[in-house]
Amino acid sequence: MQFDVNYTWAHSLGIASQNNIQGQYGSNTPNPIYYTQRNFRLNYGPSLFDIRHVVHLSGTYDLPFGKGRAFLNSSKLADYTVGSWTLGTIIGLQSGNPARIVGGYNTVNNLDGGVNLNGISSSDLQNAVGVFRSGNPWVTLFDPKFIAANGAANSAYLTPASSAVVFGYRPVVYGPGWYNIDMSVNKSFPIRESIRFTFQTEFLNLTNHPTFGFTNNNVNSNNLAILGTNFGQTVGQTPNGFGVGGNGNFFAPPRRIEFRANIEF
Repeated sequence: MQFDVNYTWAHSLGIASQNNIQGQYGSNTPNPIYYTQRNFRLNYGPSLFDIRHVVHLSGTYDLPFGKGRAFLNSSKLADYTVGSWTLGTIIGLQSGNPARIVGGYNTVNNLDGGVNLNGISSSDLQNAVGVFRSGNPWVTLFDPKFIAANGAANSAYLTPASSAVVFGYRPVVYGPGWYNIDMSVNKSFPIRESIRFTFQTEFLNLTNHPTFGFTNNNVNSNNLAILGTNFGQTVGQTPNGFGVGGNGNFFAPPRRIEFRANIEF
């Protein structure tokens, strides 16, 4: 058996835009480079790739059966059936990606003015992040108590900062963590001393596990496709665990099984 495990802790902060270094932004996720030219550091915060914790594990294990191994090593039939099997895996785990909560009103230098937090703190908002299944063909990434009946943010906790030239909060929250497990099963068949046939099966995303990223972080956002509001709602996945959810695209593939055959000489 051989394996490797590594862990990375990181923290990245800066004044760059969360979603677009050029300062362009969409209707649901406005993220200008600067709040104001008088104080660039008003936009100081976590970078797009501020992923705090990453763990990678990979390894292989030769099952102890067959010729030259500890068990069932004296029978050619046993060697061809249970001998020379090798298991392999690659496992990745990491914490979530950052996203900024916005209000949807361009009231500060024609840019988003942020949100008002009513009786809650940014920590309370972060603690409410999770994967909540509503029975609809999507999930929400905030505790349902933060979602109003019409799908917008619950005004008892969150409202857009809509007063002209008045700054609101621009809280950054981190999405759900991400993990992926790949696995391979390999079998080697000797043909002659210098030639062997190897059969390999690969399971990519073995557990068929989705990893959701923020699709909509605008407390007053609209989605014409469902004719309603959809704060915190997502039908998208984090792109392989890297990058900010916000475009709703599916990057993380479903479980995939591949077969491979090699003749080695």
